[in-house]
Amino acid sequence: MSSIDVRINQINTAVTVIIVVVSLINFIPGTIGLLFNLLVFTQRSLRHEPCSLYIFSSTCFNLFVIIVIIPVRIASEGFNIDL
Repeated sequence: MSSIDVRINQINTAVTVIIVVVSLINFIPGTIGLLFNLLVFTQRSLRHEPCSLYIFSSTCFNLFVIIVIIPVRIASEGFNIDL
């Protein structure tokens, strides 16, 4: 192997590690924060406000991304599991 191939493999490994670490960092606090958003925006006083409905729907979509998309990305990038 040439030194260029070794460097390319090192860069690919570093990118994979960065993706897994950043995804895990986003997963845990992101889930907690979005669950708190759900608790806040489902309160009786905020149910009839139009802007809270938009934020609630955005929170639901973001929760889907955090719970479904990020674990799939971690599995595919970090552990080479094709889902």
